[in-house]
Amino acid sequence: MKKPVNADDFIKSLPRASQKRIEARAQELIAEVEGLQALRKMRRVTQVELAERLQTKQGHVSEMERRNDPHISTILEYIRALGGKPFFGVYFDDDSPVLLEAYTDPDLN
Repeated sequence: MKKPVNADDFIKSLPRASQKRIEARAQELIAEVEGLQALRKMRRVTQVELAERLQTKQGHVSEMERRNDPHISTILEYIRALGGKPFFGVYFDDDSPVLLEAYTDPDLN
C-alpha cells in the first residue's frame, strides 16, 4: 500500500511550469470564492449595512456571497447597493473589446 503524499510536497515535485499553472488557478479560485465578500469589505460595508440597502436580511447577503454561480442580476444588484457602477465587457483574441450594454450602468456608456 502506498503512503499518502502531502499535496504541497507533490506540487513541489512537479515541473516549475506546472507549479505556476496550479498557483495561478488557485488564485483564480480564491478570487472567485471571495469576490463579492472582498468587494464589500473593500468598501468597508458590513453585511447588515448592505442588507439594509438591499432591503433584505443579513443572512441573504451571506448567501449571496457564498454562492458559487450567482446570477448576473444578483451581482449587478450587489454592486449597485455598494455604490458601484457595473460594467461588463468581453475580449476576443481577434477583435477589440466589446461592452455589453445590457449589463452596464447607463451613466458609463
